[in-house]
Amino acid sequence: MTRIAFVYERQDIKHVFGVLYADLDKWEDQDLAAKFAAAFRREGRNNVTVPVLGDEPQFMSTPEGMLL
Repeated sequence: MTRIAFVYERQDIKHVFGVLYADLDKWEDQDLAAKFAAAFRREGRNNVTVPVLGDEPQFMSTPEGMLL
């Protein structure tokens, strides 16, 4: 974690849609970059997303929409 923090803070700060972006292709230690990317992918798979009303069109919750 200390090595990742050190490399992340040294890179040029880049914002993508308002989110800090880790430019892993430009990291000198590509093994560390791969571990960082793997941790993000693993965390993304562990997130549980519960759909709410706005996540699907109302028509899709009707019997006809479900049939489609």
